[in-house]
Amino acid sequence: MVEDFQTANKIAATGKKKQTREWRPPPKDFFLINVDGAIPAVDGHSEIGIVIWDWESQIVAAVNMPLSGKFAVEETEALAMEKGVSLAFELGLEKVILEGDSLQTIQVVRDKDCRGMTSHIIAGIIHELSKFRVAKVRHINRNGNKIAHELAQQAKRDGELKNWIGTTPDIVATLIGADSFSQRNLIVV
Repeated sequence: MVEDFQTANKIAATGKKKQTREWRPPPKDFFLINVDGAIPAVDGHSEIGIVIWDWESQIVAAVNMPLSGKFAVEETEALAMEKGVSLAFELGLEKVILEGDSLQTIQVVRDKDCRGMTSHIIAGIIHELSKFRVAKVRHINRNGNKIAHELAQQAKRDGELKNWIGTTPDIVATLIGADSFSQRNLIVV
């Protein structure tokens, strides 16, 4: 009874109940687009990482890409989403789920809120998402987005664009082997 009261108060205080679950591939015939952005601490360029999974947990495509300059966090995350969605469309995918660990950016895309400094990028993401037969957008916690995060970090270290289509990048294979992939936790909002 006391635990129920505490849980109810916590939900009322935050307005949302966070649910965590083990990572699962997308539903059959869907593709999962995980994206992340990285910004330099001082000097340098922002970078993005993208990985697209099929419903059998196989990698369809992956990208690590330095951007042409240093951008704010919100811009970098939005650019990662835009590139991820564009890549999925170029690959001819029809049913997609876009995931990122920037809750603010996910909410803006989900709400179709085209205001602020990223409005032109958000408008592009929304336009690209409208081209799919089915498109969903959801938040994933940072730990669950580790693969895309590491791809962005690799772009930071290497400073060069790398694309993998239909193959698993070595860095991803290493992470999957070292970090029990099935233990990824998602936050469903």
